[in-house]
Amino acid sequence: QAHTSQHGKKKRKGQRTRIDSDVGAEESRLHVRLSSLAVVLLHEDILIVSPETGQVTASSLQQMRRVADQFFFRLGLFAASGYGKKDFEMAKKIFLEACQLNHIRLLAAPVIMESDEKRSLSSTVVGAVLTAASVEVLECLVEKVASSSQPVVEYVELLMFEEAGPSREGASQLVSTQPDLRVQMKHITRIRSNINARSRPPHTDISILLQNCSMEVDPSIVDRISAVLNPRPLCTPSTTLPGHVDLTGICQPMDLTARTERKTDLKISSPLVVLKIRFPIPDLRPLHV
Repeated sequence: QAHTSQHGKKKRKGQRTRIDSDVGAEESRLHVRLSSLAVVLLHEDILIVSPETGQVTASSLQQMRRVADQFFFRLGLFAASGYGKKDFEMAKKIFLEACQLNHIRLLAAPVIMESDEKRSLSSTVVGAVLTAASVEVLECLVEKVASSSQPVVEYVELLMFEEAGPSREGASQLVSTQPDLRVQMKHITRIRSNINARSRPPHTDISILLQNCSMEVDPSIVDRISAVLNPRPLCTPSTTLPGHVDLTGICQPMDLTARTERKTDLKISSPLVVLKIRFPIPDLRPLHV
C-alpha cells in the first residue's frame, strides 16, 4: 500500500507540472470580419518574361496596369460597399464590365475568420475557423464577337449554394440557415524536451462543412488554367555579390514538391451535394473545302 501511495503521489506531481506549464503558455488571438470578399483569378498570365533579359517586359507590365486600373474603376463604389447574397446576381454584370477576360470568381459575404495560437514548452498549437454566410464560385468564359459590342458570356457554376428560406423549384426542401461554408483547421507541432526524445511529425486537421450545394466539374478547366497550375518565375536572379540580397527564393515560384514528414487529415461533409460533370463534345464534322 505504501508503494501504491508513493506511486500515486509521483503521478499527481507529474500531472501538476504539466498543467502548470500549459497555464504559463503564450496565447494570441486574432479576429477578422469582412462585410464582403471578392477574388478574381485570371486564366492567362498577362505578365511576360523576356527570354533575353529574364525580366518582366515593360509592355506586359503596362498592360497589367491598364487591366487593373480598368477593373477597379469599373467596380467603383461596389468594391467599397458591402454586399450580400441578394447582390450576387447584380455582381455578375458589374464584374463582367470590369473584367472581360476569362477568369474564376469567388464572392463571399460576410466572412469571419478567427485564429488562435498557443505556445508552450511541449508544443505549439495553431487553430483557425473561417465562416462565410453566402458563397458563390463561378467560372466566367468571355468570347468577344466582332459583329457585336457585347461579348458572349458563359458561366460555369463551380460551387453554388441553395438559398435559405422557401425552397425554389427543383431544390431540396432541407435548406439550412447555417453559413454556406465553414472551415476549421488545427495544426499541432510537438517540441522535443530533449535530444533523446522521439520526434513527432506536425499534425494538421482540416474540417470543411458545406451546406446544400451543387458543383459543375469540367475536365477541360485544367487546360484553361494551366498558367495558374504551372506558374513561371517573375525574374531570373543573377549571381549574388557581397552585400547584395539573394532573391532566389523570391523569384522562383513556390515549390509544392518539397516533401517533409507531416500528417494531414482532411474531412469534408455536407448534407446534400449535387455534382454535375461536363464532357466536352468534339466537332467531328468534315471540313468543307
